[in-house]
Formats: sequence, C-alpha cells, structure tokens
Amino acid sequence: MTRGISIVFAIIIALLSCSDARAERLDVYLSANALTTHSPDDTTLGDYYLLQFQIPQELQGKTVGMAVLELRMNVSSVEKNGYQEKTPLVELYQLKSTFSGSIDPAQFVSLSSPIVRNAVVGESRRVILDLTEIVNSYIESPASNHGVILGSLTGRRDGIFTVKSNELPEPGVARITFLY
Repeated sequence: MTRGISIVFAIIIALLSCSDARAERLDVYLSANALTTHSPDDTTLGDYYLLQFQIPQELQGKTVGMAVLELRMNVSSVEKNGYQEKTPLVELYQLKSTFSGSIDPAQFVSLSSPIVRNAVVGESRRVILDLTEIVNSYIESPASNHGVILGSLTGRRDGIFTVKSNELPEPGVARITFLY
C-alpha cells in the first residue's frame, strides 16, 4: 500500500512540475497566522493543527483541476504494544463548522476519499496532501470554508507531527499549489 501511495504522489509531483499550456498554476504560501496548534485531551498523542486559508480571487467561479498542500514536518511515531511505526499516518479533515477547540469527528465533512498520507519518521519531511475536493467545495460555497484539521487524529498508525516554518521557497508554513 505504501508503494501505491508513493506512486500516486510521484505522479502528482510530476504533474505539478510540468507546465501544461491549457492549465494555469498558482502557488499560494500560507503564513504562520494560517496555522493554529492545538493539544489533544489524550496526552499520549501529539499536537494537531487547524489550518485556515482563503481561496484566491483568481479562482472564484472556476473549477480547480488539482490543489495540493505542501508542508515540512518533523515526524516521530508513538510506540504501541512494543512496536514503533516507521511511517505514521498524517490525516486531514475538512470542518463542517467553526472549530470548537477539541476534536469531534461529527465536525468532519465526509469526503469521497479520506485525505491521509504516510510520512517517514525523520526531520523536515516533505508532506503533500491533495486538497482538490475541499478547494472546489470552498469555491462552490465560500461559507463552507471553516478550515481543516491536520495531524494524527484517529489512532490509526499514530505519529507526532510538528510543522516547520520557513522551509519552503517562500516564507511561511505551507504552500498550496492550484492547477486550474
């Protein structure tokens, strides 16, 4: 499964690297203000993040063919039953309403596919997540933009993820690349 995920992300990276005469590309760098750190009630888990971003004016009324979130993270794992996970799972969920301050799965929008990504344990790991479905829902209904929750949230393949700042080509905590 990890190999399949790696292949999919290699294809996404190749698509982002290639210029297509029919598609336009827009890179938006998110400042530290876009990311809020929260600590879980369960102290055995790492922090999770509320990421909030606005859809750029250039995309209003359009359909985005691809939207990809890129961040750099320090990744470590949580030992369970004597096993140390080498590739913990980063999860991302769209919120139905304003974040209440604690994790409640009832707040998560049901997407056609879950947005999850394995990340290899280590320092300053590049993590890429596909936001296309979420971005298009925000374009269609701007009032539905309540942000996304990012971290190890469901207890599947637990990890601790620390978002790094200013490790992308431009200052900030993340980049969203839109192809439209």
